[in-house]
Amino acid sequence: MGNMKIMKESREQILRLALHIALGSTVYFLTALLLRTFLFRGLYILFEYFNCVGVGAFNEALLAITLITLGAVYIPSGFCGGLYTGHKLKENLKVILIFPAIVGSVILLIILNVFFGYIITYQSWIEYEVNIPVFMPVLGSMVGAYLGGYTMNWKRLMIERGAKPLELPEEIEETLELTKIRGIGPRRAEKLRAAGVKTIKDLAESSAEKLSVETGIPEKTLIELIKRAKEHLG
Repeated sequence: MGNMKIMKESREQILRLALHIALGSTVYFLTALLLRTFLFRGLYILFEYFNCVGVGAFNEALLAITLITLGAVYIPSGFCGGLYTGHKLKENLKVILIFPAIVGSVILLIILNVFFGYIITYQSWIEYEVNIPVFMPVLGSMVGAYLGGYTMNWKRLMIERGAKPLELPEEIEETLELTKIRGIGPRRAEKLRAAGVKTIKDLAESSAEKLSVETGIPEKTLIELIKRAKEHLG
């Protein structure tokens, strides 16, 4: 009975893993297809506007477009896929994040080559001349996927490795706390802190009339801020 339960839990875990990898790959593929379409369409309009469509005859220009595609399409798309995957799956990120990048890249290349024949911008010599090597989408998406996945989990991973969370100076923490009240920005919070109001509780217990004299903030405004501070504290 115990073995059956373990097998069931393992099967559910594998299915969950496969589902989120598939969805992460889909996020990557759809984002890449959309960004690629807009990028190549935008480049063609730009070249037409400046009457330099013939730039495609130069290998240097094609190399530049390839690098632009890597930075503007594949890395951001991998980042989006990594964000989703890192949000849903927390364990073994070093291994798991490889899969949505590779699977998404394969789907993208199949769609572009088989179904669209690389004609998805409705224009252009760009589609026919820019032959992006297969490793470029895979490399870009893997870089982006790791950036996205670790962006979602860096705090947890730091704590697991024994690193202490970043501690802000006391005066910054006090300023940030006061800015939780609507109507208090960093400058107004600094004025309040200089007058001895360092926390929301301090603000709630303050006299609007006295505080107005010390900070230069209109009394009417302070009455409203004190009211909001009391509401915040419940």
